[in-house]
Amino acid sequence: MIVGHSQQIKILSNMIESGKIPHAMLFDGLSGLGKKAVALDFAQKIIGNSSIDLLVIEPEKGEIKIDQIRSLIEKFSMKPYSALYKIAIINDAHLMNEYAQNSILKILEEPTGDSILILVTDHGDSLLDTVRSRMSRVKFFPVSFGEIKKHLISLGCQNDMAEEIALFSFGRPGVAIDFKNDYSKISFRREKIKELMILISDKTPVYKKFEYIKKIEEPKDLLDIWLSYFRALMIKFVNGEKTNYSISKIIKILTELENAICLITRTNVNKKLVLETLIIKI
Repeated sequence: MIVGHSQQIKILSNMIESGKIPHAMLFDGLSGLGKKAVALDFAQKIIGNSSIDLLVIEPEKGEIKIDQIRSLIEKFSMKPYSALYKIAIINDAHLMNEYAQNSILKILEEPTGDSILILVTDHGDSLLDTVRSRMSRVKFFPVSFGEIKKHLISLGCQNDMAEEIALFSFGRPGVAIDFKNDYSKISFRREKIKELMILISDKTPVYKKFEYIKKIEEPKDLLDIWLSYFRALMIKFVNGEKTNYSISKIIKILTELENAICLITRTNVNKKLVLETLIIKI
């Protein structure tokens, strides 16, 4: 089930009704918003249950390689099997390496009339300019707190728990549903937030902070928790609720966290060094 994104779905439905479907589309927005779900729904509305005419490409070992794109090009060179179109969805398209991105230009520069390419990404700006400029972009935004809470309650979640999850999922239905399906993740998150409070306290010696960082195995997952916590604080501040941080401090921390996540996910930088620098800054 798709939660939210009514405007984007309306735009896509209008494309189908008018018969003016772009040959290449970029679904761009934060992780966990449901972009892939919308892409799959869009594809199904176009080709029905003709799964043989749908190709979904996922990263292999954290990367989308040129061989995967070559297979796609070969598929697109053939006629649809039973539908009017062949559709390919590349999930986490920002993980295409440079060779893969250059290879996909062949599809973008020489489109066939019966193929549709959809790139789904959390980091659209990391794609090559030559790729982005040849695609119709559909931007996805966080879903409202109310929509997520309502959906969680419809799934059997208690009101207080639905509010807590909706708040720290920060508009991302996929994240909210993951927490609802595994309450141990909520306990884990609470524990990590407690550790964060100790970690950024002025009373904690620097060497203790660095010792903690050395033990971190999945920095991206941890940084996402920290980011969601301070985003939730931002929402509370905007709503007039009291927090232990000034608005300027919250904004500074959010900026540093977002920069750190960008470095870790999009470059080959030393992750431990990024975390050490982050802790000093916040």
